[in-house]
Amino acid sequence: MNDFPMLSPLAILYRRHRKRNLWASIGGILGSTRTASEWAATVLADPDTVILDTETTNLVNAYAVQIAVMAVDGTLLLDTLLNPETPISAGATDIHGITDADVADAPTFTDIADRLTEALDGRRVVIYNREFDKDVLRRELDRHHRRTDLADAPDSLRKAHPATQAWMRRPRAWECAMEQYAAWWGDWSSHWGNFTWQRLGGEHNAAGDCRAVLARLYDMSTHPDGPTSNHPSPRRAGRGRTTHAPAQDTRGVNAMTPPSPIADCPDCRRSMSTGMRQPHYDHVHVVEDLPRDCRSDSRTIVRGYAVGFAGTRGFPQTWIFFADLEPAIVFGRAARMSAYDINSYGVYEAAHDTFVDQSLNRNVATLHLKAGTDLRDHDTERPILERWIQGCHPQSAYYEAE
Repeated sequence: MNDFPMLSPLAILYRRHRKRNLWASIGGILGSTRTASEWAATVLADPDTVILDTETTNLVNAYAVQIAVMAVDGTLLLDTLLNPETPISAGATDIHGITDADVADAPTFTDIADRLTEALDGRRVVIYNREFDKDVLRRELDRHHRRTDLADAPDSLRKAHPATQAWMRRPRAWECAMEQYAAWWGDWSSHWGNFTWQRLGGEHNAAGDCRAVLARLYDMSTHPDGPTSNHPSPRRAGRGRTTHAPAQDTRGVNAMTPPSPIADCPDCRRSMSTGMRQPHYDHVHVVEDLPRDCRSDSRTIVRGYAVGFAGTRGFPQTWIFFADLEPAIVFGRAARMSAYDINSYGVYEAAHDTFVDQSLNRNVATLHLKAGTDLRDHDTERPILERWIQGCHPQSAYYEAE
């Protein structure tokens, strides 16, 4: 790997352009405080808007221990503890205060699935940190449908149950208040090429956090030019929503602590030709053998493929991880065709390793790259592209391998 050129931060460019598409879809551009304010006003004026929040068992592979759905007039449509049928981690209990004993006699997700469907069906669902809570719902729904509809259950646990995918399409829209609030707050991060996510500052229970989101929406809608001097910074308003941190996002619990420099790690210095900071990872190690898949309360290891990009202007090396080969090949090939100084790329067998570092109060992510496994083969790209197209679904951000 030492002969691999210095690589371009395509991840930052990709993230930036993905957000631009989000803002464009609501009639504005990334960075528009007024657009975020207008968005909040339309959300509050829409009688079909509901706010959803969950409290969970842990940081990674989480199940719900509490769920609430609130209408924009403050009416609670659903508010209940849930028995997750799995232990609640000590770290999660430290945040939301919910213990295994508290939920021992609570209903399961299956018990409240019909009520949740009724509360969200055809609605505009607003969530603070949308992707995390949607991931929790997908996991709960998949477990539920695999138990109640065995005939259609896929053989692979990587592939969602068809009923789960259909259910996720029942709401009219899923929208992220955290991204909009970040743009309204206007704290630009040159490191991430985007606005810094802000802590919600809620009560760390589902109904209380729904009320906090509602308050944020009113703040945004009534202050079109952004926060005033009277607005306390949510970044200093207390601890972040630890149980709501996305395990795949290595920026940390509330996206305010960037990964530590790779130059601090001797294994990273041995593996990489530069001691540059990685946009997505705390550590990047080249290894002879990849670690095995692992899923626990405190650690997740997923094996897949990593795409590395080489740039022309001395940019730091950048790696993007995919669970499947097809999107990895397509993403690397498309980047090579872009106008962002990407002059080469490589695709390697890899493992994405995330664990909870209690001392840092955030996730720490390591990318393990298997030495000597560049998988590019232009002679086989056509069937790979065909498989990728077959596995793409217009209503989902996920690639479904056949």
